[in-house]
Amino acid sequence: RVYGETSIQPRKGRLASPSFAMSDPFRRMGAPAVSAFAVLPGSSQRALRSWWALAWTSCFCLASCAGGAVGTSAEQPRTACPKSATTQVLVHYMIWYAEPGTRLWTRFTPSVHSAHLESCNDTVEDPTYYAPVSGEFASYDQKHIASDVTLMKEHCVDGVVIDYQQPPSELARDNLDRALFAVVHEVAKADLKFAIMYDTSSKWDWGHHEERNLTDDWHRIFSVSHNDAYLRDAGGNRMFFAFGITPLPTPGMPCDRCSFYSQDSLTARAVDGEQVIESEQTAGDLGAFAWITPSKPIPIVYLSDFYAKRCAVFPKSATPCVGAAYAGFKSINPGYHSIPRSTSLLKETLELCAENADICQIVTWNDFTEGTQIQPSHWCDGNSPVAYLEVVREFKLSQAGDLLLGPSPDHQAPGVAGGNAVQAMDPDAKIFIVVGAAALALLGGVICLISRLGKLKREGTKVPDQV
Repeated sequence: RVYGETSIQPRKGRLASPSFAMSDPFRRMGAPAVSAFAVLPGSSQRALRSWWALAWTSCFCLASCAGGAVGTSAEQPRTACPKSATTQVLVHYMIWYAEPGTRLWTRFTPSVHSAHLESCNDTVEDPTYYAPVSGEFASYDQKHIASDVTLMKEHCVDGVVIDYQQPPSELARDNLDRALFAVVHEVAKADLKFAIMYDTSSKWDWGHHEERNLTDDWHRIFSVSHNDAYLRDAGGNRMFFAFGITPLPTPGMPCDRCSFYSQDSLTARAVDGEQVIESEQTAGDLGAFAWITPSKPIPIVYLSDFYAKRCAVFPKSATPCVGAAYAGFKSINPGYHSIPRSTSLLKETLELCAENADICQIVTWNDFTEGTQIQPSHWCDGNSPVAYLEVVREFKLSQAGDLLLGPSPDHQAPGVAGGNAVQAMDPDAKIFIVVGAAALALLGGVICLISRLGKLKREGTKVPDQV
């Protein structure tokens, strides 16, 4: 409102200079004092102020647009994860890590593993070839769980299969239960799915002679499954998994609308030289899930055999089998076989799973000692810590048909097939166009200002030197 008056007078509390409306930095840059326009006719004041404002606005647009263009070229907007896809992808999630320095974080002796000699990240001595970027953590650490869940959401993971390993002591059970409920809380809050895999491999006989513990553990698992976020098969049944030859619940442990999945169908009667369980021996429907098998060094052969044989064994089940995908296997335990890690292996096993199953389990999110994790880690091969997560994300987007396929790094194409010109344009070209447009706007404002001043002089109007 002050600028609209025919004259400007200093007001109490403001600078006592005739040019109080113009800040010192502007005067140092050579901008005319606003009060200098006051000696001109009212219409000329308004015109000149408008043109001068246009010129300075163009300057700021030039700077901000150029900065925005640079930022855009550095990080393009990411396509949102699809709300639905033909195959659900869950990650196998370990919850056995206690406070750093204890349990599996305990340092191994150099005779078993030397991180300093055998790992690329020699600043730590964790019992793994691939140290996690986040460092050591406790499985019940709410902040760490929330961080994991955020990464899963960003990379289109649908949920987790929580590994509930029968604990060797009451203290371990307390830690395991704390972690279980903390993970369930964060996963459900993030609108992801979860299931539970019972694991008795910590017992010398897989717990077959500990009926009371087995019953208690299964009841605990059943109680946690009464959650809207719990994973269900195509028939609406809750899905439970038993690792290795972990005993499945018997009919004496009833479970309403439940399906039980054993590893490779490793249970009661022989089929093609393997083991399969009879449905009458369990508390619900049955199925099988695939796992990583370092003793069988060609993953695709094993997985193809699983899909051909195991998925057909349970014709009455709504979801007869759950597939597996993995990036590789490199355990610190002596005597174990290995499977070379690669992003291409993870991609290939995901695609094979999608062709044969509705649900795919990635083995694993965070089993560091066996080197199967995809959680961001130091991979020692030049890959980004999130390289394997990006494979999952691209797989899910391609499943939904939302992935904008661009040229591969090895075969740079001149444009993007099917895309528009802006998407295919080089980032530097985008910056040039934006900066050029802002520069033209600035030039136009200055030309108009000079033209107006010339007209005033021709009309005999005195124009102050400041203007």
